[in-house]
Amino acid sequence: MPQIDAIVFDIGGVLLRTDFPARRVALAQRYGLDRTGIDELVFGSAAARAAEVGQASEAELWRSVQERLNLSDDALEVFQREFWGGDQVDLSLLEWMAAQRPRRKVALLTNSWWQDPLGMLVGRFHVPAILAQAAVERVISSAVVGVRKPDPRIFQIALDGLGVDANRAIFVDDFIENVEAARALGWHGVHFRTADQARLALTSLLEG
Repeated sequence: MPQIDAIVFDIGGVLLRTDFPARRVALAQRYGLDRTGIDELVFGSAAARAAEVGQASEAELWRSVQERLNLSDDALEVFQREFWGGDQVDLSLLEWMAAQRPRRKVALLTNSWWQDPLGMLVGRFHVPAILAQAAVERVISSAVVGVRKPDPRIFQIALDGLGVDANRAIFVDDFIENVEAARALGWHGVHFRTADQARLALTSLLEG
């Protein structure tokens, strides 16, 4: 059984998931897009890529969406609300994370526009602050460190910040290329597909 000192989770697609996609699909159709198109508009723009490495702000990203769709300020506010309307934070997973502490360190490692992703989860998605603080010891955001997954440097930044060795850490992500990048550095990896599957895989690693 491997000795595990730290478990590190991705946010988008793992902890924060689009469980009710109908609202985003309806929003896309309103602007002549499909689900892939609207995700590309928001997540795939040059402004989004720049924001993920700290070279642009979230406000600049949304301004690019506003200009692309010719939205008023009020319409942009509605767009943002509807875009995130089907997304939910998995509180049961957060509770599982909190239960791992203090035996193990628990962290988030995310390609993010936000300087404070945990604060975003509390403020925008109404995660109880006391639960967020209990579950997460450290957050590594690409917007802060200036490098994004699957670049090996961000995984080393996470290890250094947590003070653990790669072979005593688990990384959980929904993108297999990110999991494989961590494994190449010696991490244990879990490819997230569903919450139940991930918890089972984690339990298997933790309990042998």
